[in-house]
Amino acid sequence: MLLKPFVLATLLIAAPAVVHSQKSPTPATSGVKIGIRADTISSPRREIFATWRAYLQDGPEHFARSPYWISADQQRWPIFDLAAAWIYFGASGYPRPEATLVAIDPVIPGHEGARDTFIVRALYTTTDSAGNSLPVALTRTYAVQEGDRWVLASPIPRLTAAWTRERRGRITFIFPPTHVFSASRAARSARFVDSLSRAFRIASPPHISFYVADRPEDLARFVGVDMAVPQTSFGRAVPANNMILSGLPVYGEWYPHELTHLVLAGWLADREVFGTMDEGMAHWLGGSTGRPFPVLMAELSRELAMRPSLTLDSLLGPGHRSDSLANRAAAGLLALANERGGVNAVKAVLTPQKGPHGLDHLSAAADALDLHGPSLDAAWRAFVRRTAQK
Repeated sequence: MLLKPFVLATLLIAAPAVVHSQKSPTPATSGVKIGIRADTISSPRREIFATWRAYLQDGPEHFARSPYWISADQQRWPIFDLAAAWIYFGASGYPRPEATLVAIDPVIPGHEGARDTFIVRALYTTTDSAGNSLPVALTRTYAVQEGDRWVLASPIPRLTAAWTRERRGRITFIFPPTHVFSASRAARSARFVDSLSRAFRIASPPHISFYVADRPEDLARFVGVDMAVPQTSFGRAVPANNMILSGLPVYGEWYPHELTHLVLAGWLADREVFGTMDEGMAHWLGGSTGRPFPVLMAELSRELAMRPSLTLDSLLGPGHRSDSLANRAAAGLLALANERGGVNAVKAVLTPQKGPHGLDHLSAAADALDLHGPSLDAAWRAFVRRTAQK
C-alpha cells in the first residue's frame, strides 16, 4: 500500500566572585581551563567544581548514567544532559571541544547558603586547522545538593515549571506563557504520529513531550545553552526521551521532520539504516528548515542539471556520504519507492543489503523496484525533475 495521503500531504545574575590576580593564579587543573573570574577555592564552589570536572572527565558525549548528575533527571530521561549534544556534536569535523570554567554563582545573587542552587557557566571551544580558537557553546548547568553531596542538574524542569501544557493525542505540548498555541498544528502532529505508525505497522510512542519555543535562541537557552553554533537550535528529536524540541516559528507545534525521526527511530536502528537514509525519510515526509519536499526536489534538480556527474551511486553508494545533497537524494529515492511499490517498497529500500563493500541501500532499492544499473538512476532523475515542477 502507498503511504496514506495525510502522511504525504503533511510531509509537506551573578554574585561577586573571586578574581585571581597575576600574583595568585588559579592552579592548573587537568582537563579544563579556568577563567579569570572563576572561583574554585571557596566552599561550596570548590566542591561543585570537583563534581563538574569529574563529570566532564567521564565523557558526557557518551550519554551514560553518571554519579555526578541528580538522580531525578536520570530517572526521567535517558538523555538527561541535553546540552551535551550542542557541545559535542554542534561542530562536527572539528576537534573535541574543550571546556573553560567561566563562573560558579548562586542562582539568587548574594545567597550562599548550604542548600542553595548554583549555576556553573562554561565556554566550550574547538580549533581550526590553523590552531585558532573557535567558540562552540556557552552553557549553564545547575548544581544542587543531593543528600550530603553536590550534583549537577538540567535547567529544563526549573525553567519550564510554569510553562503551559496542552495534550493532543499522545503528545503533550509544553510552551512558555508568551507563546500563542496553535491547536490546529498540534492536532495535525498528533494525527501524523498515529498515521506514520500505522503505515509502518509499529507501535506509536506511548507519550511524547513536545517543547515549543518561538526562537532558536530561546530553545537553546532553556536546555542550558546561552550561545550555540548557528543553525543547531532550530529543533531536534530526542527519541530516547520521547521528546521533540521545536525552535522555529515556521514549525511551532507542527514539526513532521523531527516527528519522523522520533517515530521511526527504533525501527531504523534495528535495520542498521544509514544516517543519510534516516534523514532522507525526514526530508521526504517533513521537509527541511521550513522547505517542503517539492522545494527540496527543485533544489536537487538544479544541482543535478549543473553537475551531470552526480549519480545515485556517488551520493548514496558505499562510502556513506553525509550532507544536505545526499539527504535530498535519499528523500527522492524513498518517494520514488513509495510511488512504485508503496510502503513495502520503502521498507525494502530502508533495509540495506550486504554487498562486497558492506551494507548497501542502492542494491536494496534496485531489487525492490526491479530497476538495475542505469535504469534506477534514470528513474530517480526523472522523478526528481517531475516532482520539482509541482
